[in-house]
Amino acid sequence: MRHRLRRSGLRPMPREPRVMGWNPCRRAPLLHVAQDVGSGPGPTVVLIHGIASSSITWTNVIPLLESEHRCIAIDLLGFGGSPMPA
Repeated sequence: MRHRLRRSGLRPMPREPRVMGWNPCRRAPLLHVAQDVGSGPGPTVVLIHGIASSSITWTNVIPLLESEHRCIAIDLLGFGGSPMPA
């Protein structure tokens, strides 16, 4: 395509630079909260899985913690029930 544009004398439109960072007009994607259980006197525990995994990693751990802590297990973007990043 560039070859044809050069022959005709037209130049391709310059691309606008991509700006990385926070965009106040764009809503952040919502993470999937897989489990939110327990109401113990201890601090709240947020369980985040590793790469190539999901909140299912914590299914055997949560019953051990929920009597003493509030446990929240989330799925990172693109894993488990969370949406894919844009």
